[in-house]
Amino acid sequence: MRSFKIQLAQYRAQVTQTIVDLLEQNSLAPTTYSESILAQFSKPTILVIEDNVDEWFLIRWMLSKQFQEAEPVWLSSADQAIAYLNSYGLSEKSLPVMILLDLYLPTAEAGLALLESIKANPLFDAVPVITISRSNDGEDRTSAFDRASNDYVVKPANYKDWQQHFSLLINYWEKSVL
Repeated sequence: MRSFKIQLAQYRAQVTQTIVDLLEQNSLAPTTYSESILAQFSKPTILVIEDNVDEWFLIRWMLSKQFQEAEPVWLSSADQAIAYLNSYGLSEKSLPVMILLDLYLPTAEAGLALLESIKANPLFDAVPVITISRSNDGEDRTSAFDRASNDYVVKPANYKDWQQHFSLLINYWEKSVL
């Protein structure tokens, strides 16, 4: 476990430095960071909507291990996600192959409203949305599935469980990419 914590800290430092370098090189505003990253890669994207930066680093780490051929794009709020998704109608960007949506953004109501908005848009209704949350509450699960979430994953407490949960997402990946 100690080795993982050291690797995660090194990874965080590397990602932070990359962000700083990109911001300095391109004079980017932080709100356009995800869009600039997306423009630089022709890889399929996995959209991650997560308001906790520590959880984002862990999710990014897991995605880099499980989906090396994908480029994760991080948005930290429902407002950012709506603006980002609305930009698809104005551009030639490829749709994300999967969306990982934190339920509590910071409230369940905000996450559920965003989920409902995504699934109501005909452009995105076929994109798998996997709701992720620390909550194991049955009502949260039911609410997510009632709004057409494709799956509900309780955020694991340890590295091994994170690996196991993310390996299960390969089914959505294969259906979207193939």
